[in-house]
Amino acid sequence: LFYGRVGVSRETPNYQPIYAVFMERKMAAQIEIYTTQPCTFCLAAKNLLKKRGLEWTEHLVFGGTPEWDAMLARTGGKSVPQIVIDDEVIGGFPQLQAYDKEGKLSELAEA
Repeated sequence: LFYGRVGVSRETPNYQPIYAVFMERKMAAQIEIYTTQPCTFCLAAKNLLKKRGLEWTEHLVFGGTPEWDAMLARTGGKSVPQIVIDDEVIGGFPQLQAYDKEGKLSELAEA
């Protein structure tokens, strides 16, 4: 068990095991976007995430490919973009906008 200072000295009561500090921190959201090219809504979704300071993993998919079939199986969506945040299927760009209007993207950025 490793002990470390969290902005305090060993003499203060806030001295705690380092792992406890890491456990208190919220992990960054895992954002995945299924896109194709050209795709105006895909670009708009990525720009919105970028504007909020969020990072994502992009999956480039094309109809009739195994990647497309994997997107269909995971999200149920038949259009792009399809956005998944922490294994929760958000949907397309309009649903991402609604998610943002609820303040949820800003919450992810602050975490």
